Amino acid sequence: MSGLFEITTEVTETVPLDQQNRGEVLFKVANLSGRPLYVRARCQPEEADTQDWFSFTTPAERHLTIADIAFYTVKIAAPPLAVLGRYQFQLVVEERDKAEQNFSTGPGVTFEVIKPPAPPRPPLRLPDLSAIPKWFANLPRRTKLIAGGVALAVIVLAIIIGVILAITRPARPDLVIESLDAQHLETEDGNVYLFTVNVANRGSKNSGDFVLGFESRPEDMVDMGYTEVPSIEPGASRAIEMVGYLPFFGEFDSIVITFVADIHLQTDEAEDSRENNIQSVNLSLPRGFFPTPTPFFEPTPTLVFRPTATARGFSDLVIEGITLEGRGDLFNRIYRAEVTISNRGRAGTFEFAPIEITVRHAETGELVSRVRLEGLEPGESAALVMDWEIQTPFGGQFFLFMVDPNNAIPEIDESNNVAEARD
Repeated sequence: MSGLFEITTEVTETVPLDQQNRGEVLFKVANLSGRPLYVRARCQPEEADTQDWFSFTTPAERHLTIADIAFYTVKIAAPPLAVLGRYQFQLVVEERDKAEQNFSTGPGVTFEVIKPPAPPRPPLRLPDLSAIPKWFANLPRRTKLIAGGVALAVIVLAIIIGVILAITRPARPDLVIESLDAQHLETEDGNVYLFTVNVANRGSKNSGDFVLGFESRPEDMVDMGYTEVPSIEPGASRAIEMVGYLPFFGEFDSIVITFVADIHLQTDEAEDSRENNIQSVNLSLPRGFFPTPTPFFEPTPTLVFRPTATARGFSDLVIEGITLEGRGDLFNRIYRAEVTISNRGRAGTFEFAPIEITVRHAETGELVSRVRLEGLEPGESAALVMDWEIQTPFGGQFFLFMVDPNNAIPEIDESNNVAEARD
């Protein structure tokens, strides 16, 4: 039903993105149905593998009264390795319980992913000629001329050498992934791999702290994982261990894991030194080694990254408590849950993505509710109210709650994001 909602935006041309390829688009949604609705908004890109680039600053699901107007702000955040070029997406608003029949699609919005600008070269420092010793004024005139000529020649030669060194060998770090090893661990929980990544600094300057990340690409699926690496001195190297857990991979026989040193472009490297920051490994997944997925997992490939104990500065999202109430009649039951989420980690979540919380029916795996929280600082908590309705006349229903189900936010511990509740 295309006339159910009116979706408009003030964007008439390409959405401007910043140097990190991030931006925002404001949409206005009007309820034209003539009745109150519980609606859900989602972004529909032209290319399916860009779905994770979009997020909302406010909950995607909400109640709209008759002739009500709602505003949705969509955040665009293209990853560092995104293919340069133009992309387009649309905002889709649908009635939550009748999404296939009752929905409206907004106008197409275009944005362009561009190459980040190269870091500026450090300014050339000329020698300070003002600090001339006082005794130089008492020398004979001939001696002054000879000494002045020699000093001028030395200064000119130093300037020439300094310019050559500044052009050919700038004092910058140069991070290089020298080797990459993947070891398969036999466990009963699934496919677990221990990665050892050796990163060296071949430059002439300390690298500073940076982030080592990876992306996985079976077909068009991309998942990211991160770990922070302490600074590396010039000529030194460091071995970083990372654990990848592959709980379910459907029909895939292999997966390509690509590691990227300084994936967030924090280090001021030479422009032509980025190519050696990347190295890939192809993992062969053993057949018959796939555990049966639990109902609340999406039936799509999922790579869960668990950083080792050396990881610093990550968040840690935890479901602190759930209060669940259910009521209903002979055919339907309506549920309301108050969920308390906290960040026990050392860093906030705002720079990555909004925090998503989902609820699934434990027996059927059906997604019954989803909300989003803009973010949490370290030590901060938030209480969220989630409502849903299911067609069952009986109580005693069992639900699974999960925070950050798609692992969009790197955490110290990814294993404590699930909690359960029964009415």
